Amino acid sequence: MAQTEDTSVIIHQQCEELIAQVKQFRDYATTPNSTWLAKSELNRIQALISEIEQVLQRIDSPAS
Repeated sequence: MAQTEDTSVIIHQQCEELIAQVKQFRDYATTPNSTWLAKSELNRIQALISEIEQVLQRIDSPAS
């Protein structure tokens, strides 16, 4: 069971890092001097963030 918990922690950390990177990219791409991302791309970025956050919530919630 410890290996599963270790894997869960690693996945959690990697997802958090991905979210941070995507948010940083989104924030950079939408600054006044750099508004080059299309709205559909921004929506996809937000959808990816939401999907990752949902996975993290499932990992964090106790097994039923």
